[in-house]
Amino acid sequence: MLVTQHVDGPKIVFVGAGFVGSTFAYSLLIRGLAHQIATIDVDMNGAEVEVMDLNQVYPSRTRLGLGSDYSDCESVDIVVIAADKSARVLGREGVNEIMELSLDEKETAEFQKSAAIVMDVVDSLGL
Repeated sequence: MLVTQHVDGPKIVFVGAGFVGSTFAYSLLIRGLAHQIATIDVDMNGAEVEVMDLNQVYPSRTRLGLGSDYSDCESVDIVVIAADKSARVLGREGVNEIMELSLDEKETAEFQKSAAIVMDVVDSLGL
């Protein structure tokens, strides 16, 4: 008989399942620092793959799941915003526009896009 124990720790939602979000989730998972980890991403197929990978790579007692929208953040302890302005969001043309800017303009554009994403998430959470 398989006996499972309750994993103490917070319930965490990652907004963004890219390299940063999935690596952070993996780090929490292997250290047993979370009771539940969920992921929300604009690319739900990619997020689903990340959750499946985490389940296969490191079986643990931490519950892993896929969030469907920001309402899944209501009963969690921590929301990690790991979303970025990747090619999935901007499309190839948006990425090309950023690459053609000078360094100062590029940094400003990167910050503005990241800030817009964070504000969108915060607004969606009702904060």
